[in-house]
Amino acid sequence: MYRFGDGTPFPIQENFIETLLAAVDATVGTFAAAAEVEERREKALSARKEADEDLRRIGILDKAIEHAVLPLQPSADRTASIAQQAAQRALQAARAAIQQSRTQIDGRLAQLAGEPRTAKAAERTRTALAMFFEHHQLPDTAWRWSWKADSGERATGEAMAFAGKFRAMYDLDLDGAWSHVVRIGALVPGLDVVVPRKKTFGGVKRGRVHLDKCGLIAVERAPDRHVIVIREHAGKPSAGWRVLLRDPERTGTTLIALDAAGKSIGNELSLDAEEAVPFLELWSKIDAALLDLRDRRRTLRDLRIGDAALESILDPATVGRMLLAVLGPLSKQLRARSRVPNELSLKRDTGDGRREELYVPRETIERKYAMLPAAYRRLFEEIGLGRHETEEVTMADEMQTRPEPPPMRTLPPPPPGPILRSLPHAVTRLPPEPPHHPLPAPPDTPQPAREVLAKLPAVPPTLPRIPRMATA
Repeated sequence: MYRFGDGTPFPIQENFIETLLAAVDATVGTFAAAAEVEERREKALSARKEADEDLRRIGILDKAIEHAVLPLQPSADRTASIAQQAAQRALQAARAAIQQSRTQIDGRLAQLAGEPRTAKAAERTRTALAMFFEHHQLPDTAWRWSWKADSGERATGEAMAFAGKFRAMYDLDLDGAWSHVVRIGALVPGLDVVVPRKKTFGGVKRGRVHLDKCGLIAVERAPDRHVIVIREHAGKPSAGWRVLLRDPERTGTTLIALDAAGKSIGNELSLDAEEAVPFLELWSKIDAALLDLRDRRRTLRDLRIGDAALESILDPATVGRMLLAVLGPLSKQLRARSRVPNELSLKRDTGDGRREELYVPRETIERKYAMLPAAYRRLFEEIGLGRHETEEVTMADEMQTRPEPPPMRTLPPPPPGPILRSLPHAVTRLPPEPPHHPLPAPPDTPQPAREVLAKLPAVPPTLPRIPRMATA
């Protein structure tokens, strides 16, 4: 049993650290391919701009040459002057050179029209993903597989895995007894079973059969359906039975008789619990053997993301983001529950009160994607694989617009009024009153006028007016 670093049960019973490291390698491969496509796209865009600029300059050159020789009145007529004929030849040579340059630029633009070429990046992406999907599986993967053998032909096997938006289809590399019809006595000797058998004059009846010489010719395994097909003679086509050990439309184990061509005969036969035991024992042997083949000898044939084939996805980074989105929730839990700083750790119960610890330093993982551009490195850090704080991984199609903050409330302007009321803490000081000195009369003022002015009260110099205080 696997556990988090803090001892709580781990949701899947497999070495997720090994799966995570392999997934990081695969994702780095997809991001590296995407970065290569982006680099080629930028180079192609720059080259197209440069070619367009060359065409513009050549157009300017063409007009400049034409204006330069126009005063000489270029002409190819025999009666034209030598200067006119020379100007005509120069103009023709210049135009030929300009046309040749334009042809070269047009060819260059036609070549750039096919850039960036994504075939190499797609192959690199497929190779990186095949390395992961052929040896590992994503969390919560559901499997379907089948095996079939016909007389005189090599047996074939295939498997299909479903995890999130990923759907992977495999060919099973069969060897040994599974490359042809399997004699049941070689798998589980001595099985004696109850089956429906064909009557002499038509119909079927219950009867007992020893399966040692019978042959296994087909197997189907799905989460809700287990089927095996048996024929009476392993070495030649013959009648047999289809055994349904699990089926969504039936309860218990049921059998139906088949003729040599594989067509159904009569009605289904339901077995009780005791009669079903030999078939369940046979299934356990078949299941273990084919599961081993599925895990060790599968080759990726096709990989789909949603309804799209891998080869039809133009941006390899899309696949990498989806892979990290599947691993992200469990990866962040692993980081949060690892007790040693800067490590991801798992514990595994080995029995007898013992546990072993599996761990990987986050620095080791970080080195795997350190060469990628910053935009791609950030995706690994967001699911807890870097040394920075973790953030939520959000797919582009699941992002929601964050509501804008409400506008700031502004205070209304103060009501009009005296300056001293709007500034309650201001202290107004008047300048000191200057000493009183009577103004002398002008020298040309007559004596009576001086006497009149002297009798008037003294008036201080004019000061700035102070607003009157408002009364309550």
